[in-house]
Amino acid sequence: MPHDLDDIKESLAEIKTLIKDFKKDLKGLVEIQQRLIHERLGVTAPPPPKEYGEDTVVVSKAKGKTGLKMDIVNLDDNRIRVSGKTYDYMLAIKDSGSASFDKESKSWTLPLGSLNKLILNFEAIGLSRDVDFSVNVTGTIPAEESGFGSGF
Repeated sequence: MPHDLDDIKESLAEIKTLIKDFKKDLKGLVEIQQRLIHERLGVTAPPPPKEYGEDTVVVSKAKGKTGLKMDIVNLDDNRIRVSGKTYDYMLAIKDSGSASFDKESKSWTLPLGSLNKLILNFEAIGLSRDVDFSVNVTGTIPAEESGFGSGF
């Protein structure tokens, strides 16, 4: 049965609309699934797949290595070191206060007083302690140098 070009274009437009609606619904379901995984299991789900045609970012894991992405340890009595797979989280690290990157050790150094803010920043972006990062810091953690605790 022959169709004219206008009928084909109209059918194609309807199909495109259906596909767009399906993608939108699917994206919402994936987001709900990730939130439930994070809430119920306490683990971070992988990011949702990108839309077709978007630039994709591939985060690869080193072959043969398993375990935590980052490790937070004492560097000395006043500083901590964040090492491991920190590249994707550098903004959260920098926002924690006075962070500096050491190219030789490929790690970040922060004041010990920034530890609590660092942990809160990681958790705010969906990272889970003992799943995505570990904290092996000993000693007394001083209050942050700015805020309500200073100058009163």
